[in-house]
Amino acid sequence: MKVYESEGARTFGDFPDLSPQAMGEALANLRLHQIELEMQNDELRRTQAALDTANSRYFDFYDLAPVGYLTVSQQAVILQANLSTAQLLGVPRATLIGKLLPSYIFSSDADAYYLLCKQVFASQGVQATTELRMQQADGSLLWVSVQAIAVAGDAGAPVLRLVLSDITRRRQLEQLAKEASEDKFRLVADNTLDGILIVGADDRIEYVSPAYVQQLGYHDVDEFNALVASVFALVHPRDQYALRTEMDRATASNARDQLFSYRIQHRLGHYLWRESSAKYQYDEAGRLLRTCFVVRDITQRRQVEEVLRIAAAAFETMDAILITDTRSVIRMVNPAFTKSTGYTADEAVGQTPRFLRSGRHNDDYFHQLWDTVCGTGRWQGEIWDRHKDGAIVLKWLSITAVKGVDGDVSHYVCSYFDLSERKRAEAAWLDMNHNLAQSRQQLRQLVASNEARLEQEKRHIAREVHDELGQVLTALRMDLSLAIIRHSSSVPALEAELTGMKKLVDRAILGVRAVATSLRPVALDMGLVPSIAWLCQEFARHGDVACTLEAPDASVEMEANRNVVIFRIVQESLTNIRKYAQASLVTVSLLRRGVDLLLEIRDNGLGFDPAAVARRGSLGLVGIRERVISLGGQIDINSAPEQGTTIAVVIPLEQVLAKELK
Repeated sequence: MKVYESEGARTFGDFPDLSPQAMGEALANLRLHQIELEMQNDELRRTQAALDTANSRYFDFYDLAPVGYLTVSQQAVILQANLSTAQLLGVPRATLIGKLLPSYIFSSDADAYYLLCKQVFASQGVQATTELRMQQADGSLLWVSVQAIAVAGDAGAPVLRLVLSDITRRRQLEQLAKEASEDKFRLVADNTLDGILIVGADDRIEYVSPAYVQQLGYHDVDEFNALVASVFALVHPRDQYALRTEMDRATASNARDQLFSYRIQHRLGHYLWRESSAKYQYDEAGRLLRTCFVVRDITQRRQVEEVLRIAAAAFETMDAILITDTRSVIRMVNPAFTKSTGYTADEAVGQTPRFLRSGRHNDDYFHQLWDTVCGTGRWQGEIWDRHKDGAIVLKWLSITAVKGVDGDVSHYVCSYFDLSERKRAEAAWLDMNHNLAQSRQQLRQLVASNEARLEQEKRHIAREVHDELGQVLTALRMDLSLAIIRHSSSVPALEAELTGMKKLVDRAILGVRAVATSLRPVALDMGLVPSIAWLCQEFARHGDVACTLEAPDASVEMEANRNVVIFRIVQESLTNIRKYAQASLVTVSLLRRGVDLLLEIRDNGLGFDPAAVARRGSLGLVGIRERVISLGGQIDINSAPEQGTTIAVVIPLEQVLAKELK
């Protein structure tokens, strides 16, 4: 194949001898080059988009900082600058990039800048500071404090990071303090917002401005002078040594000025952060004469910095967070977001949160959500999102509108945490609780069944004791009576022995009746109300406690086995009253209310602390409670020391399944 080259562009008409095959190959090569160029263009566009995204991500933290930030090459070319830098110099930011920084520095101060660069590049990683004048677009000059540090740039070559702070006002005050007359100086110093303090070499106060003492909470200079002997005594104990050391080091080298921060005590006792610019004045022999401090309260700035540090740490460690602008475009995400969604920051930034939607919520749901955010400034609730791998995840989402200094919403902060594990744990807990409730119910049914069988056994034993043993003892008593009649006249000594035996048989008969009654009182066969009435009578008969029954409806009746349980509840309650209450009056009320039976046992005894008794595990109260639950009822025990006790029970008249007490 022949290769044709020329200085200018050619057309196929310029190659009359080109064969069709050669022409096809040339066209194929051209198409291949075109595809390669398009791929390169696509890659360049993607790279540019990534760079734009990265730049926008740090817009709020970089461009809106209260100080100017610059990145300058070794050749003094401005590589980067934030909006604050452009505002300081009064020029559009676009015109700064690529310009030489010394072109904006006042010519008399250019040497100070070059010395700063030399010092910083010679010791990379060490910060240095200087003050110089810069020229604004309108030709006016402003003083700036320049903090510089050398770091490695993107290409590996060292670059200079600069922080510019406007100190024009401070310099003006310092210049006035130096050059103006005493009257003019006082006129300015007494009316400036920054505090001014002049102390002699012996630390005595020579001048203090009203603003200085007002910053510390004093009403006027006279009050301050009367209460404060030495300003340095007000400095925070942790800052005193460092402040003194820095000042001694500066005066030892005959430094003219110095900038430092420290804490000082307010009149009310708390501490304020101060930034002081010190100007040292020496005599001809180099001895310190006095020091002039221009002081600014930076407490609020330090608090903001602290909040920013905490917010930055929280942003990296807490729940997943994404920040959007007012158009819902994602500007920033934290590592927790990447971990919970599977999307990297590069994949998420620049999109809207719609790419996370699971499809389980309709448009009306999101309309209501954003109506709430717009109306109240916040929203929180559950939401289903889709993970990068396609999994649907339940989250608890909180959205907060963030307003700028102008009062308008500037961003939305969305934070969330995964509820999947919590929901699974809740489901497992509910399942376990359900199983536990079933187990409890089965156990209570078993206990109730055992109680019923025990009552049947007691009834059977009581009947056997009463019928069999009672009949035998009765027959024996009759035989003894007959023997006394027949033989007492013929054998007088035998009558006394037979009479004694008859008394023993009478005691045995009474004992049999007591045992039978204890096992199952005969009154239980007469119905619920008569059995409770008999129980109250027996309680009052065997003690010095009055016991009354209030039962307006004597026809209240339940199944026989349920009657027995209620009887045992009252019996156990009265037993506890006899043992512990020291009561003089007991009232038992039994009445019907709809489909329920209301039972109440009240006494005027000593009372007790239900919580303390529950901790000790009183079996009597536990038995009463379990009997009530076995009947599907509810119980409330109300008592307090020296206030008596009331046990209120509500039991369905009809047999129902017992429910768990929540």
